Amino acid sequence: MRPRQHIPLSFIINEPQCVFRQIFESTLRQREITLENTIELWSIESIKQCVAGNLGVSFLPRFAVGGRAQARDAG
Repeated sequence: MRPRQHIPLSFIINEPQCVFRQIFESTLRQREITLENTIELWSIESIKQCVAGNLGVSFLPRFAVGGRAQARDAG
């Protein structure tokens, strides 16, 4: 991602009070990066399934995704 960039992807994340969501959104604001829209889901597993189905991107703690993220990055 580059500063002042609009990315036509959905951001899939959980509740607004979540710390990792706040960190990610703060970083996007600082860099003036906007995403197409936000999809809020209450289940980490649902978020992972949506990302796996290419419905958007997410920012989750490493412990929440385990080996799945490493496998996806590698392939």
